[in-house]
Amino acid sequence: MHSILREEWGFDGFIVSDCGAIGNLTARKHYTAKDKIEAANQALAAGIATNCGDTYNDKEVIRAAKRRTYQYGNPGCGLPHHAAYDVP
Repeated sequence: MHSILREEWGFDGFIVSDCGAIGNLTARKHYTAKDKIEAANQALAAGIATNCGDTYNDKEVIRAAKRRTYQYGNPGCGLPHHAAYDVP
C-alpha cells in the first residue's frame, strides 16, 4: 500500500480497515496473527491507520503500546515508528 498509494499516487490521507478485518487476522480463515497485539502490529505495518472495529481500542493492545512492546511500524513499512506514541 505504501509504495503505490503514498509514493506513486501521493495519497496523504488515512487508510481505514474494513470493519472487523484486523480482528479477523487472528481467525482460522486468515490466521496470520496469534493475538490482537500481533494483528494490530501487522495492520499498522501495512499502513492501516484507522481501525473500523475494536482491535486498536483493545485494552491489551493499548497496554502493549504503553509498554512499547507493540511495535507500530517497522522501518520498511512506511509508517513512522513514532506513530504509536502520537496517538492519545
